[in-house]
Amino acid sequence: MSASTKKTIPLIVSREQVRQLVEWAEDGIPRIYKQGRFAYFSDGRVVVRWKVEGLDVPDGSWIDLLPSGPDDCDGERDTLTNMADWSQTAGKYECWDLKDAKRWRKPDGEKVQDFGKLFTRAQTAVTPLAFDRQELAGMILMVTGCKDWEVALAPTREDGSGPWWVMGHDRRVAGLCRQYHGFNPSGDDLPEAYQERKEGGQQ
Repeated sequence: MSASTKKTIPLIVSREQVRQLVEWAEDGIPRIYKQGRFAYFSDGRVVVRWKVEGLDVPDGSWIDLLPSGPDDCDGERDTLTNMADWSQTAGKYECWDLKDAKRWRKPDGEKVQDFGKLFTRAQTAVTPLAFDRQELAGMILMVTGCKDWEVALAPTREDGSGPWWVMGHDRRVAGLCRQYHGFNPSGDDLPEAYQERKEGGQQ
């Protein structure tokens, strides 16, 4: 099958996920940017990366996360290239395909940082960690009284291989949370370009 006829596998973002992006974008960069084989979103605190290899749009192309105002759209929402507008009219089970070239706006020269560098693991980085979401949420509830509150996590072993302390801000209640061993820290489960650089090799 030729490259021109090869079917592109959709890269789906649910309406719930879009609404989270729109919420984050209120205080950050209200766009998703394409850089190379990836697309990135950041609000200055979190970064999300999607692999969009095969998407036929130029680098710097973007998707809007800022809702249109009445003056911007003459009363009609842009549900094709604006995720915020789309999420306000989409049904519960509708999704946005990041690999649909029609969803992307052309580059407009807006300068943005090189997000790819953030996904390169340093040689001295510790082994990646994974926790069972329900266990961690339950422990957060126990030590803070609320699942939505922030906690401090600290390793019980120097190499980070053991369980981790979970502590509330007042430190009156603390717990231990085990790592999730279904995760493979050897590299197979890591996002591409997060694996350690090979000596003399390229990312």
